[in-house]
Amino acid sequence: MNRIVLIGNDFDLAHGLKTSYEDFINWYCDLRVYGMVMNLTSAEHLTQLHQHVVV
Repeated sequence: MNRIVLIGNDFDLAHGLKTSYEDFINWYCDLRVYGMVMNLTSAEHLTQLHQHVVV
């Protein structure tokens, strides 16, 4: 039998875990920004590589 136990008494927050909605939103935004930066870096690298090969 599978069981999920949900404790809603802020036990996690009281012990310093970063599990609040604000922490989740900050984590998600940081992840998205990091992904966009990495995509831009990759695109810039490919553009520079293409320019080097064409010249």
